[in-house]
Amino acid sequence: MKKLKLSLIVPNYRWNEDDPHTYWTYLPYGYTLLGAMVEDICDVEIIDSYLENMTQEEVSNILKKNKPDVVGITCLMDAHGNTGHDVAKIAKKVLPNVTTLYGGEYATMNPKIVSEDKNVDYVVVGEGEYVLKNLIEYFLGKSELPEKGIIYRKNGKLIDTGRADFIPSLDVIPRPAYHLVPFERYSGFLPRAKTIGTPPKLPYVRMLTSRGCPYECSFCQIEEITGHTFRAKSAKAVLDEIEWLRDEWGVESLVFADDNFFLNMKRVREIFEGFIERNINMPWIAEDASVWTFNREYLELLAKTGC
Repeated sequence: MKKLKLSLIVPNYRWNEDDPHTYWTYLPYGYTLLGAMVEDICDVEIIDSYLENMTQEEVSNILKKNKPDVVGITCLMDAHGNTGHDVAKIAKKVLPNVTTLYGGEYATMNPKIVSEDKNVDYVVVGEGEYVLKNLIEYFLGKSELPEKGIIYRKNGKLIDTGRADFIPSLDVIPRPAYHLVPFERYSGFLPRAKTIGTPPKLPYVRMLTSRGCPYECSFCQIEEITGHTFRAKSAKAVLDEIEWLRDEWGVESLVFADDNFFLNMKRVREIFEGFIERNINMPWIAEDASVWTFNREYLELLAKTGC
C-alpha cells in the first residue's frame, strides 16, 4: 500500500527581495521535530529552498517530480510570510489535489491573513507537533480532525478551532530527525557574521531545551508565540541529547536558543553539573538570559563548563 507522502518546504526568502539583513541560514529545527513526530506513519521529506537558493520554477519542478500528498509550509517572520504563500500557490498549480498546511510563527501570529489564502487548506495555529500528527492520521482515515489548532474551510466557510494547547512536557517530543536534512551543511556553517548567537566552534547545533517566558518585555512576542508559562525538558533529557549530538552527529559546540534559558536556575545547575559529571567538554553560548537570576556561584559553574 502506498504511504502518504509529506513534503515540508522552507520557502526561499530571497524571493521577497525585501531586506537582505533578515536573511540567514539556520537548520529548519521545527521541521526536524515535525518529521520525527510523523515519520512512522508517512514518508517525510524536508526541502530547504532557501539553503539551495531555488527559484520558484525549481520548487515547482521538484514538487512535480516528487508528487507529495501533503505540503507543509512554515515561515518565521512576517517580512517573509508572502514567500510561504508563494509555495502554497506553486503547490496548488502543480498538484491541484495536494493538501497544503501553513504553520509556524508567522501563521500563528497572523491566522486571519493566512486563512484568507485559498491556496492554503489548513492553517496550523500554535505548537504544531501533535496537530500535524493528528492531521496526518485524519488524512489516512485513522482519526477525526484535531479539536484545536487549525483553521480550515468547510462548505466555503472558514472554521476556526482556536489555538492548539501548549505541550506541557517537552520530554515527550522525540529528538529532532536530523537525518532528514543535510546536517553538515548547517552545522559547519556560520549563519551570519559575528553576533551574540555566533557559535564558539564548528560544527555546532542550536538547541531548544525549553519554551515560554513569564516576563512581558515590550520588544518581545515570545509570550504570544510560545506562551507565558515556562516549560522545559528535564536536565537528564537535555544531557542525553547533548551526548547524542556529540556521539552521533559530531557536534563540538552548542547554542542554547531557548526563549529564556536561565529562567529555572535549579535546572541550569543540574545541566551544567551534569556537564562535569559526564565529561561533556563542549563550549557553549546562550542567546537569551535573565541576567538578574545570576550570582557569582552560578557564573563560576558556567565558566567551568565552557561558557
